Amino acid sequence: MSFLGIPAAGKSSAIYNSGLKFPFEETHQKMVSAGLSGTRNCDWFFSTEGILLDTAGRYSVYSEDHSEWLGFLNILKKNRSKAPVNGLILIVSIAELISQSPENSLKLAKNLRARIQDLTERLEVVVPVYLVFSKMDLIAGFTEFFEFYEAQEYNQAWGATLPYEQNSSHNAVDLFEKHYTILYDGLKGVSSTHLSRRHSQNISPSVMTFPLEFKTLKPALKSFIGTLFEDNPYQFQPVFRGFYFTSALQEGVIESPMTEQIAQEFQLTQIAQNDLKDHSKITPNHGYFLNGLFSDVILKDKDLVKQHVNTGRKRQRYIAFIGALAGVSIILGVWVWSYRNNQQLIGEVQADLNKVVQLERASGQQLSTQLEALLILQRRLQQLDEFDENRPLKFSFGLYQGNELREKLKAEYLKGVKQIVLTPTQQNIAQYLQRVKNNETTLKANHTNVEIKQTAQSQQYLEPSDTNPQDAYNALKAYLMMSNPQYMDASHLSDQVTRFWRSWLDANKGQMPRADMIQEAEQILSYAMTLANDKQFPVLEADSQIVDQTRQVLLSVVRGMPARDRVYNEIKMRAAVRFPALTVSQIVGETNKNIVLGSYALPGVFTQKAWNDYVEKAIEEAADKPTDSKDWVLNSRQSDDLTFSGSPEQIRKQLTALYKQEYIAEWRKFLSGIHYAKAGQFAQQVKNIDVLGEPQNSPIRTLIERVAVETNWDNPVVQAELAAPQKGFIAWFKRKVLNHDDKQVANQVANNAQGAISQEYQMFYQLVRKRDDQQGKSLLDEYMTNLALVRSKFNELKNAGEIGPNAMTLVKQTLNEQTSVFNQTQKIVDEKMAVGFNEIDQRLLQKLVVSPLTQAFESLITPTQDEINKLWVMQAYQPFTANLAKKYPFNSSASLQATSSEIGQILGENGSISRFVKESLDPFVIRRGYTLTSKTWKDLGISLNPQSSQWYGNW
Repeated sequence: MSFLGIPAAGKSSAIYNSGLKFPFEETHQKMVSAGLSGTRNCDWFFSTEGILLDTAGRYSVYSEDHSEWLGFLNILKKNRSKAPVNGLILIVSIAELISQSPENSLKLAKNLRARIQDLTERLEVVVPVYLVFSKMDLIAGFTEFFEFYEAQEYNQAWGATLPYEQNSSHNAVDLFEKHYTILYDGLKGVSSTHLSRRHSQNISPSVMTFPLEFKTLKPALKSFIGTLFEDNPYQFQPVFRGFYFTSALQEGVIESPMTEQIAQEFQLTQIAQNDLKDHSKITPNHGYFLNGLFSDVILKDKDLVKQHVNTGRKRQRYIAFIGALAGVSIILGVWVWSYRNNQQLIGEVQADLNKVVQLERASGQQLSTQLEALLILQRRLQQLDEFDENRPLKFSFGLYQGNELREKLKAEYLKGVKQIVLTPTQQNIAQYLQRVKNNETTLKANHTNVEIKQTAQSQQYLEPSDTNPQDAYNALKAYLMMSNPQYMDASHLSDQVTRFWRSWLDANKGQMPRADMIQEAEQILSYAMTLANDKQFPVLEADSQIVDQTRQVLLSVVRGMPARDRVYNEIKMRAAVRFPALTVSQIVGETNKNIVLGSYALPGVFTQKAWNDYVEKAIEEAADKPTDSKDWVLNSRQSDDLTFSGSPEQIRKQLTALYKQEYIAEWRKFLSGIHYAKAGQFAQQVKNIDVLGEPQNSPIRTLIERVAVETNWDNPVVQAELAAPQKGFIAWFKRKVLNHDDKQVANQVANNAQGAISQEYQMFYQLVRKRDDQQGKSLLDEYMTNLALVRSKFNELKNAGEIGPNAMTLVKQTLNEQTSVFNQTQKIVDEKMAVGFNEIDQRLLQKLVVSPLTQAFESLITPTQDEINKLWVMQAYQPFTANLAKKYPFNSSASLQATSSEIGQILGENGSISRFVKESLDPFVIRRGYTLTSKTWKDLGISLNPQSSQWYGNW
């Protein structure tokens, strides 16, 4: 319960004399003493029946203390949010109310109403309001009237408790008048009773005059209550629970003007104070009508409080509820959306598995079927791999099932890999190793103390020699890897599988075209090797006899692998577990993987991330530590040690050189396997070129920029520029103020710590480097701008409806005019991009940037040929068949002979055939006498029917 009232209204005195029991008596007594000088802020009274909050009177009247009052309410709300207070007790001094002007009384009522409004708004509760008129002892006759009351009587509540209704304050004045009259009548009855019982005693006149004094209070109280509970549309309407009259302290006797008035009117003689009973002079030391008010009324109403939300907070809660509801709806909607997409993904995976089963049932032993089944599983696995890196939103939100699906697919896929890749390869290696044993005599005669080299990458497509120790060592190493996953080296295994699997493929290809077989086999092998370090990768059982006899043969002719190479292999094997293989589809993304293809998976150890995160540190550690002298391939211990190779710095350089050498070779293989998907129809080529020709997001740009970063990390100048290309003010400041121009950067690239990798692949840096002579753009930017023009041309052809005439025009321009978009783009490649590079780089450049042009141009040939054939039919064939073909000599049985004029219209020098050749055919052919040869662009041109060429010569 909270008390509220002006200073000196008697709030604290009412609590001190309430008759309630306070367990903390000592503290209470101190507060009694302190309270005599008023409450400064807020006092807490802990009674056995409830907690009473006595607030400072200044909160009610002084505006400068309003913020402190609100802060107090906020503290209550924070610590007791549901019901901060159970009721509000307004203490109003009756003496001050009747002694001050009506204006001040109304002002006090308005101030108290404002504090009730604050409490309702801040605490968000509707509490019953108890209006207590204190200091009734200052009303003449009060003390004398009630001095003979026993404790049971003066501990009652004196006043009116109104029904608890939300709108009780609307008729507060009427309720007050009604119950005030009842109280007045009660006082008159008590007065009469006193007079009749004590008529023989000297009785104080106040026994008769106090009811009259009480009656005179009514107008002031009525006006105060009317203002306090006045209807106001801008304020909450308080609940008027009741009004009460109390007295906490009684000091002295108040002379009653009403007594003198009655004595004069009826000519009565007043009894002197000395003649009254002695006990009347004793001042009571207890409160009147307080204990019952607190115990029986106010504290028992503690459960009447109701929560109430103000309009602003209600609006906030409504918005929050709507927001939460919308959020839940969105979450549920997203979950449903994700659930359906994941269900669709599961259905697609199951459909792939069903398709594989159907293929195996239909023709499971055919190689083409087996390869197709593996490719179906592989494409889905590659999709799920991509989802692990860049998962689409539609599969997310905690419902993604791709990991479980991937494990299931991977198990089936690896089962197939074991069946048609690893097992045949292992068998071929075993047969080869047996031949090595059979040729042991020749091998020993021709080779003595041979040093095994680390790599022989260029030999992967050659048949292994039965008498070559290096080939035998590499084959044995791969054979052991298949049965010992702890030694797995995906790069080495891929090389050896390529050599030993190919003969099995040729023997089992059946009716399958060899080119298709090789392409599909490369795709499968490329992806399968990315799983070589996976725990589920098949482990085959090796023939220990073959292993032992091969080791014996090799130990008799080789020195074994040097310590340097053994350490390097160990570093590679450890890195292979940490870094997954890199594929073209991972670089270009899921949406572009069917346009830009790759036949080789680059081992993850040969990436910039692997070098930065592991390989470089591993080489530094290996250079400072002794090494194991065991060669696990030959199962022999060597007498050398890595420390014999020189100082740690020299060892580090040797290991780094080995790594970079293989890094270059692996990236060469990776880049050699990149190609673009060929479109069977013009519509598909439009889609392909639409993706490839996107200036900023083209997979061509993505691929070249990634290669540039991955192959130039050993040149710090290049790496810094690629990592943070500088434009605008920074570029101008370096160029003008620091004199760092384009040529200086080029010289730094050529001379400043250029490593073997960046030197080998500097072409890619030159393609992506921003150049001053290109207005801050790179050669790749210029190429992509021109390729975008090709893309626009193809979109124009697609939107034109009939593509034949426009395709024919574009091919004609390309064959005869240098302003064609194909020729302009080719010119950039020849005159800018390919300048200064060796033949190998130029071939690679042609594959990466010219192939999209040639494939796009090739897709125009068929529509052009169709259009030329249409023109031939319309301009020459139909006129001939409609006239000349029916006449002699063109029809020997005809009765009519063609005239020379008619023949000239078709076959003459200016006839329809001649016009067709000059107008429609000449732009596409070269005429050498009577011979026609197709004009070509990049070896592409229209195909001439041999019979037509012969006919043209006769014509």
